[in-house]
Amino acid sequence: MELFKPENIVVAQSADETILPVYFPPPIKCHLPYSIISSIVVANMESWDWMNNNFIQILKRSKRRQRIQFYPSQNFAYWDQSVLTAVELKTNVMPLGADQVVDFLIYTIDHGYYAVLYLDEYYIPQTRLYHQDHIIHSQFIYGYNKNGKRFKLLNFDQVTNNLNLIDFRFEDLVSVYKISTGAFLDLGVATKKDTDYRLILLKSLLGKENRLQAEFQMDADAINAQLFDFLNSINSSKRTTYFTGTIQGTWGISIYNNLAENFLSLGEDEIDIRGLYLIYEHKVFMMKRFQDLYRLGLADNYEDTLREIVSTAEKMKMLAYKYNFSRNGKVLEKIVELLNRLEKMEKETYTKHLEKYWLKNSF
Repeated sequence: MELFKPENIVVAQSADETILPVYFPPPIKCHLPYSIISSIVVANMESWDWMNNNFIQILKRSKRRQRIQFYPSQNFAYWDQSVLTAVELKTNVMPLGADQVVDFLIYTIDHGYYAVLYLDEYYIPQTRLYHQDHIIHSQFIYGYNKNGKRFKLLNFDQVTNNLNLIDFRFEDLVSVYKISTGAFLDLGVATKKDTDYRLILLKSLLGKENRLQAEFQMDADAINAQLFDFLNSINSSKRTTYFTGTIQGTWGISIYNNLAENFLSLGEDEIDIRGLYLIYEHKVFMMKRFQDLYRLGLADNYEDTLREIVSTAEKMKMLAYKYNFSRNGKVLEKIVELLNRLEKMEKETYTKHLEKYWLKNSF
């Protein structure tokens, strides 16, 4: 399974375009912040090594809600990291008028910064919420066409509901920016927050010629330490409390049992597809990770079992769509059955791998 494909790195199509590297489709699709970060890092590294070293542990903060996150969670996606820097701007840091926003975004892109700008998506053509719902949502801007007067977005589109590359006219951005930063003024209920803007600037620290590149090659010890946490449902935030604080919740493989309880008590509610989609992506990455470990002589060949694990996760994902359409309780029972099967296969496979790896590397 070759996940990294050089042709998936988006490049400028003409001399009029200025494009910062993004990998499309993004490696992670379940949540936009993960999509953005993984798209930037993989494109700039031109390899999958960083993906192999991360996205192993998972977290479910609420026992009642279905939402699952990779760890570190989305709360830390737009903070300084080993692979990129992050700067957050708001009105109290730097006022930014609607007449300045286009030139400022062009300036930041010209200096190597990707932009995540929060806007009312109801007014952004082609996006998922266009003329559907008023939600201030992140817009990932990775380039522009100056003569065409368009920014380049990566976001969920309205036609397919999948991540896509979208052109966003300068004039539309100015219009939406005005609305998004003053939407409540006419209602007489404006607060400082209502009239604020939020802009996050991200800059990659990686690149083929960068000295940091070698530091993020695949690290079997780091991978196996995280895999141990996942397998034993250890609260990984206790290892990073200086950075994250201690985060309460359900961790690692024990999430499956908690998720099964959620599903069996849904009533008339829908399944949150994103959770099972994240589990599916987690298994795809795990199979790729083990393939690379095997290639380097750092793991046995678990190919057949890992493919079955991926297939099981994919079936769960598809059954979730079926349940949301039919509300058939038998479908829920099948999903729970597959969760139990998934847990059994993963426990057997990862335990066997870790025991062999540590035995081999303990001397």
